[in-house]
Amino acid sequence: MIDKNDPDQYVEIRGTGVVTEDEGRAVAVALAELYDGPGAGEEYAALPAMTVRTVIRITPTRLTGPAST
Repeated sequence: MIDKNDPDQYVEIRGTGVVTEDEGRAVAVALAELYDGPGAGEEYAALPAMTVRTVIRITPTRLTGPAST
């Protein structure tokens, strides 16, 4: 993660990740509606079935970088 106002301030997250399918695009819809408001996730829900979205969940084991303290 990088601070867009100060690129010298960043955090590197290390850990293990698990990749899963975003079933029903639930995560994409929830994030769109959280950040852009109700109904914003409709474009993700309407994607064709062949469009597969994935979710990567990271379990952090170590944080490094100048902004990690």
